[in-house]
Amino acid sequence: MARPSPAGDRATAVVARAVRRHHLLAPGEGVVVAVSGGADSVFLLLALHDLARRWSLPLHVAHLDHGWRGADGAADARWVEALACRLGLPFHAAVVDAPGYARRQALSPEDAARRLRYAFLRDVCRDAGTTVAATGHTEDDQLETIILACLRGSGPVGLGGMDWSAPLPAPGGIGLRLVRPLLALSREAVRRALRSIGQDWREDATNLDARQPRSRVRQEVVPLLEAVAPGARRAVLRSATLAAQAGAYLRRAGQEAANALFSPHGGAWRARRADFLALDLPVRSEALRWAVAQVQGSAESAEAPAPLPEWAHVQGALETIERGRGGAVAWLAPAVQVRLERGWVTVERSAPQARLAPGARPTDDPAGPGRGAPGPLPEESRRHP
Repeated sequence: MARPSPAGDRATAVVARAVRRHHLLAPGEGVVVAVSGGADSVFLLLALHDLARRWSLPLHVAHLDHGWRGADGAADARWVEALACRLGLPFHAAVVDAPGYARRQALSPEDAARRLRYAFLRDVCRDAGTTVAATGHTEDDQLETIILACLRGSGPVGLGGMDWSAPLPAPGGIGLRLVRPLLALSREAVRRALRSIGQDWREDATNLDARQPRSRVRQEVVPLLEAVAPGARRAVLRSATLAAQAGAYLRRAGQEAANALFSPHGGAWRARRADFLALDLPVRSEALRWAVAQVQGSAESAEAPAPLPEWAHVQGALETIERGRGGAVAWLAPAVQVRLERGWVTVERSAPQARLAPGARPTDDPAGPGRGAPGPLPEESRRHP
């Protein structure tokens, strides 16, 4: 990092420790760094650039203009491009229509932006010949994610928050990883480090829009929790660590049980209902999620793991299985259903459904064309050596 300072050195050291402790990167490994121009992503780029000199990490800078902010979004792209050029790094950029995509897919703005962003990172990884993308999620982002998961009624897996390293969640992303080296740094520590070296950043006014659930959690809920119970921030993060450990155990138990019970049947996976019901209830949930993942993966061999069904949909499917009415169907994901027939529990693909209510049944009006995660983005990237 240029112009070293105590605050900058400390923050960079935290990132280096996280990379080593969580095995996020290996010496010589190429990395696509997602840089919006905000403080978190700018610090991530500078910290990895500092580490790259010692670890021989080829870095690529990736910037996506989501199309929300018009001229301001274009200015962000030019600013990030200038930063990449100053550091002597390849620059990749694209412009997408996130508002239109959100409308067509009936998605929230945040969900639409996330899907398009991960699809873009997938494309850049492929172009750059690397398998790792890094994002600037901080400890504050983790806290907000956990609170939102709690409000959705998530189980241990969801309450565990974001992983340090995980498969890149984009179709066609098999073999690609997403790493989050800043999860141990607060947003304020990042800004303090940047100020200490005189590095500016871009501000996105949409991050202050209280109509968005995450922004409202950031601006209202977190300060209120700290006012009611000082130290709540650390307590929530500690509870999330315990939930992640419990979730990992349940996931392993569910996978082992599902491996023993489920077998492929055409493009579907099925198990004897009596054997499935003999499992403990929490293990049933994870076994069902495992079966969904197999169906999603078998549908397109090049597809990365799709988002697994939410807790409410899993519970609806489990209730359908417990009732045991032959021919009954419950939806688990937009194109995956569970069906009961002649003593078998079958998890299979079917016509996609746009919005699922818990335990919903299929309709005769499947989602129209274009639904689902985005494929390759238009060829609008610019690259600079």
